[in-house]
Amino acid sequence: DAPDFCVSSVPIGARTAFIGAHSVILEDTTSTFNARPTLKGQMDDYFKRLGDDFERVMWPIITAAFGNPLAMDTQLGGPGKVVMVFSPRINAMQRGNVVGFVASCDLFPVAQRPSSNTGAFFYAIVPTSTAAGYANSETRDQWLRLLRATVIHEVRHVTSFAERTSRGLALEDASWEEGAARIAEEMYARSVYGTLPRANMMYAQTLGCDVHYLDGTVGCADRPLLMLRHFDGLYGYMASPEIYSPLGRTFSGEVAFYAGAWSMLRWAADHFGTLESQFFRDFTVSAVTGSANIEARTGRFWEESLGEWSLAMYLDDLSGYAPQAERMKFPSWNLADIWAGMCADLGPCRDPTNPVQIYGRNVPFLPRTRAFGNFLLGVGTMAGGGFTILDLTGPSAASQVIELKSLIGTADPPSTLRIAIARVR
Repeated sequence: DAPDFCVSSVPIGARTAFIGAHSVILEDTTSTFNARPTLKGQMDDYFKRLGDDFERVMWPIITAAFGNPLAMDTQLGGPGKVVMVFSPRINAMQRGNVVGFVASCDLFPVAQRPSSNTGAFFYAIVPTSTAAGYANSETRDQWLRLLRATVIHEVRHVTSFAERTSRGLALEDASWEEGAARIAEEMYARSVYGTLPRANMMYAQTLGCDVHYLDGTVGCADRPLLMLRHFDGLYGYMASPEIYSPLGRTFSGEVAFYAGAWSMLRWAADHFGTLESQFFRDFTVSAVTGSANIEARTGRFWEESLGEWSLAMYLDDLSGYAPQAERMKFPSWNLADIWAGMCADLGPCRDPTNPVQIYGRNVPFLPRTRAFGNFLLGVGTMAGGGFTILDLTGPSAASQVIELKSLIGTADPPSTLRIAIARVR
């Protein structure tokens, strides 16, 4: 939590709870924290399950698609394994809003970063309840359900930091770094779902199990939390795309950019990556960062990709629409079915009396709709990288002029403004 966390730190005692070929799990040995007893020594079976999952599934995904999380270990004299530290001190960070984190300080010598643990480390919360099952958010089972995807997310960060630092490259912009970590979660989710890239995945076989993991739905029992948080964030993002951006946070505390950056990277990899793993390895070790990295991966100007991705978000799997331009699709996911499933399970679309009303519509979008002819439409605020949707309707034989002007007066709009058009008929 400290502003100078690369300098100030809190020493802890830890015990080794798991050793794998590529990983070590350490448990904080404090027996009480904030006047509550910890579960010290009562987690070994859960740590083993998590460690085994990392070794068997996550490590191959990380090394094939992103790089080597241990790229700095030889230089630092590190332990030669990914070290996962679980401590109740993490539970107390940021008013309880942290699940796990990494610090790039760990990839420097102590002489340069006094807080460094000189290796591939990440840090995460511990459960606090001995209750069985999923009775509350503090149980060991709920902890394992949440942590499985968090582990690969954080290790992807470690991998990016290690690969880029070992090459003397600047770290990737925070938004794309988080988006790529969400890609790692998605790849892990596919290993659970048994699906492939570009498979136009639908709700029932994927997010549906995130919701129905307890109610006896076939194949969903004890599933980890996987893609629901991706699409929860994307639903909110697409409800107000003018104020959000895949380029990063647009106001204090905003985290929707995770979803925007993830979905744009997924769209780009599906359309421009012949081999998905190579696309993301190249992205991880690119000599450029930010939107320039997207341009390097797609071979297209950033503005073009932003426009096409924006259209794809709105038009993907639209009923009755078969786009001639493949880039109007989101190949890995059937967005129309995903939105409908979210509204059915966690909103009013199947049962208007559903007590859970998180997703109130079967699509998140609130387009500005107009008929052909004369109209005036004002958009007061738009973040850099944001977009707004104008849905124009009229006879197919008619022509329509669209003129962009400054919000006040008749001056030209900002020179950075662009327009992307898809014709649906």
